[in-house]
Amino acid sequence: MHTASTFLRRYRAPNGGDWSFYPGAAVTVRNSELVAVTACRFIAPGGNALAILGRARDCSVRESLFERCGDSAIVLAGSSHRSPDADRAMEWCPVGVEISNNMAHTLGVWGKQQGFVYQALSARTRIHHNVAFAGPRAAVSLTDGFGGGTEIVGNLFFDFVRETADHGLINSWDRIPYVTTCRDGITPSPVPAQSFITRNLLINSFNSVWPIDHDDGSAYYMDSDNVLVYGGYKSFLGNNKTAANNLYLYPDAYAKQFGADFCASVWEPDLGPERWVGNTCVKVANTPVFGGAIACNGPRTPVTLTANNSFFFGTGDPASATMVVCGKDRVTLAELQAMGYEPGSHAATAPPPQQVFQWARRLLGLPVGSPPLEDWSVEMPKV
Repeated sequence: MHTASTFLRRYRAPNGGDWSFYPGAAVTVRNSELVAVTACRFIAPGGNALAILGRARDCSVRESLFERCGDSAIVLAGSSHRSPDADRAMEWCPVGVEISNNMAHTLGVWGKQQGFVYQALSARTRIHHNVAFAGPRAAVSLTDGFGGGTEIVGNLFFDFVRETADHGLINSWDRIPYVTTCRDGITPSPVPAQSFITRNLLINSFNSVWPIDHDDGSAYYMDSDNVLVYGGYKSFLGNNKTAANNLYLYPDAYAKQFGADFCASVWEPDLGPERWVGNTCVKVANTPVFGGAIACNGPRTPVTLTANNSFFFGTGDPASATMVVCGKDRVTLAELQAMGYEPGSHAATAPPPQQVFQWARRLLGLPVGSPPLEDWSVEMPKV
C-alpha cells in the first residue's frame, strides 16, 4: 500500500485523553452504516491504515492484516457537540463497531502515540480475538469514557510500549463527562454503560508497566478472567471499577517503573467503589502486594474493597509476607484481615511454573497441556 506519511500534517485532539490523531487513513470510512472491511491487507501505510469517523453504525473490521503502519492500525473517532440533547451527542460518533480476528504488528513507525486501536468519542465497540504486537505505546487506547459499553475479549497483546513509558497494553482515560443514552438506551445520563475487558492474554515487556492501565478518572470497567503477565492492576482516580478472577503472574519480575511491582495499586480513589476481588497473584519474591490507597487508612471503607484473593510467593514464609508497607510498618495478611481488609483471602507458597501455566490455559478456555491438571498438587483457587 505504501501511502504517504502524515506526521507533519494537522492532527486533532478530540477529547481530554492524552492522544491526538490524524483524521484520515489509507482507507477512511466516514458517516456510514454496515460497512464491512474483511480479509484486507494494509502493508506499510505512511499514517493510519483504517479510520472510521463520524456517524458510523454497525461497521466491522474482520480477518485483516495491519503491518508496518506509520501511525495506528485502526482509528475510531467522533465529534462532540455542545448540546443538552443526549441523542445528538451520539449523532456524529461511531457506535457498535466490531474489530475481530485481525492481526496487527510493527505499528507507530513514525508516530509514537499510536497503536492497534485508537478510540475517541465512540461507544459500544467490540474488540474480539485479535493478535497485536510491536508498537511504541498502548495496543488499545480508550481516550475517554464517552458512552461506554466497550468489550475487549479474547485478545493476545504483547511487545508494546517499546518507545515510551508510564503506560500499559490497554490504556483508558475518562477526564471529561459526556451525557449520552448509552447506559440503558433511553435515559440521558453522564454515567456510561459498563465496559468489559475479559479473557485476554496480556504480556508486559519493554517499558509497559501495567497490562491494563486505568488512568485519570476511568470508570465503569469490569476486568475479569484475564491472564496478565509481568504486571499488576492499576487504577488512578476514577470510580466503579471491578477486577475479578484475574491471574496476575510475576508482577515483581519485570515492571519496575514507579515501584510498580505490586499485585494491585489503587491510587487516590475519589468516588468509589473500587473492587479487587477473587484474583490470584503469583509473585517471584516476598515483596509488597499492594500499593496506593488500598490500605494504611484504618478500617476498610467502601472506597476500595479487596476480598477472596489468593497470593503466592516464590520465596519466604507466606504467613509473614508483606502485603503493604504503611510508613515504616510492614503489614502481613493476618494484620490486614484484623483491620477488616481481605476477608476470605489466603497466602501460600508459589507452585511450579508448569502449574501456573495450566491455570492460565484453563482461565483462557484453552485445552490444558500435559501432564493433566489433576496431576499437580496445587489447584487454582475458585472464586
